[in-house]
Amino acid sequence: MSIWLFFGLLIACSVGIRLQPLGSVVQRAIAATVLAVAFLVFLLLGVGFLTELFGVLLAAVVANLLTADYIPQRYRVGLAIVVAVVFFLAAPWLLENFRLFQFSRVAIWVIVAVGLNILTGYNGQISLGHGAFVLIGAYTSAILMDDQSQLGFVDGAAWPFWTTIIAAAVVCGVAGFVLGVPALRLSGPYLAIATLALVISMPSILRKYDGLTGGAQGLFVKQPPPPPGLGGVLERDEWLYLLCVGVAIVMMLIAWGILRGPLGRAFVAVRDSEVAATAMGINVARVKIAAFTISALYAGVAGSLLTQLLGVMTPESVDIVVSINFLTAIVIGGLASLLGAVIG
Repeated sequence: MSIWLFFGLLIACSVGIRLQPLGSVVQRAIAATVLAVAFLVFLLLGVGFLTELFGVLLAAVVANLLTADYIPQRYRVGLAIVVAVVFFLAAPWLLENFRLFQFSRVAIWVIVAVGLNILTGYNGQISLGHGAFVLIGAYTSAILMDDQSQLGFVDGAAWPFWTTIIAAAVVCGVAGFVLGVPALRLSGPYLAIATLALVISMPSILRKYDGLTGGAQGLFVKQPPPPPGLGGVLERDEWLYLLCVGVAIVMMLIAWGILRGPLGRAFVAVRDSEVAATAMGINVARVKIAAFTISALYAGVAGSLLTQLLGVMTPESVDIVVSINFLTAIVIGGLASLLGAVIG
């Protein structure tokens, strides 16, 4: 009770600071920023219960920077991103292992959401089955990292974890291409239902080939240890967290580059009007297939990281509810927005 009373007083102080006639909008904004930073100072000093609200506090600071009147508008987004990245990179030294595990999963889901937003938000194709691509990527990594794999070319020699991330991306990219071709004949709810059928059937397919996938029990893999030289600095959970966040940042930068280029403009043109896009000389079929391929590739990378984070992969690790949540996340966060994919 005392904890919530403490937070109630702080919230009251925050409201009071914003309402006080401090002389100018700039002074009120500065006061609000100081208060938000004070929350994070408590966190940095190790106040236990505040670590439970790390994400909320960080979101408050970022939101304040995005609306700060004393910061030029052209710098607000960049500054907010820098602050968020700094705190995420500092999290291993601020949070307990369980919280790091949760944030690692968030980073993995961000990768899926960014890829799905390319397909749905920017290209206008609705998918409810991206959980299937996550499973394909996850099992690709699990099989290649399994010393007892029955695949002849990896039997007795597990692949390094970073090579399995690339392999999962390639396999899922091919799967997305294969699915993208028949998807050209579908649109709207019909495409959504078709992709939903894919994620529903995927667990049964994985259980059927139990000699390769481990059946209902799944596959167990060795989680990658910290790189040489960092073993004494980072624990395994801290290393996996930094790996997931680092890959998520890289994938977001790649998506940003794609969407700002000719392909990204073609995505939007096809989404807005296929007839107009065709009149402009855009090959609509190729653009749609490219969107499916890239989106599935992102899901494959996320699936590979999920396997390495969990250390085990079963057919039920990603179900239909998770797939629907991916679409819900980008709708809530904002379609056709990379930042919206992260927020969602």
